[in-house]
Amino acid sequence: MQEVNEDLVSIIIPCYNAENFITETIMSVINQSHKNIEIFIIDDGSKDNSKNKIEQLTESNLHYIYQPNQGVSSARNNGFNLSNGKYIVFLDSDDFLAPRFIESRLFCIKSLDFSFGRVKEFSSLKNSKIWSNHSDHLLKDLLLFNSEINTCPSGFLFKKTFLLNKNITFNKKLQSTADKFFLLEVLLAGGTYGYVYDTDDTDLKYRIHDNSMSNMLTQELISDNEKYFKLVKKKKSIPKGITNEFKFKMTYILCGANKKINNWKPTCYYLIYLLLFFPRKSIAYLFSLKIN
Repeated sequence: MQEVNEDLVSIIIPCYNAENFITETIMSVINQSHKNIEIFIIDDGSKDNSKNKIEQLTESNLHYIYQPNQGVSSARNNGFNLSNGKYIVFLDSDDFLAPRFIESRLFCIKSLDFSFGRVKEFSSLKNSKIWSNHSDHLLKDLLLFNSEINTCPSGFLFKKTFLLNKNITFNKKLQSTADKFFLLEVLLAGGTYGYVYDTDDTDLKYRIHDNSMSNMLTQELISDNEKYFKLVKKKKSIPKGITNEFKFKMTYILCGANKKINNWKPTCYYLIYLLLFFPRKSIAYLFSLKIN
């Protein structure tokens, strides 16, 4: 690994069949007010025209790397290993950055380990969601699904030395839940954080579209959440009260998700688990599950 450049920010963009968005995403990085950047596009086996779109851009700080399809976590980790900057941004290939995104996070991070700020949904919807991301108890809010917290890695700036010293990488066994688990490991490792003052030119623009991984309820998505559930339960350093509440909420979510796709065996399994270990709460929630 090369020596870290003290002023350099490394932007790592995993890419899989992103021809419709990748140019806009890259240009949002190139047009940042902070100019000392390098960009690594890790093409995770795309089968569309992504490569040609990327190679039309001729910036000297833009690096295109192709790998056989291994998943988004592998792509992010490979980009991280290639990076030279003191700071890291893991940017998804369909999101884009407001012009002062990097500058504002650099100003905020100072002696901290990571910084982040507001996230604005970018879609065709008239009432697009805004996540404030402000939290006094980020670990608790992460595990208990606070709707004001967006865990997409695109919105965060990390110090590379912190991730290296704590040996934190993206878990290659996870897909959509890898984001949450990565942030969980950062927090459990003692990561300190700061918030960016909310302005339109410092936001992450978070794209919602029909092909978004988290926008489709499938067996694959449910299985990924089950893996996440098992991994989190193994973490002994989470306060017991939060752990118990997490187990209840995660089991409730998995029960409802399986019901929605008519997967009745796991639905019954999770329902029995709820009634055995959380009888009071489960009875209160049963009507919202609408299980007959």
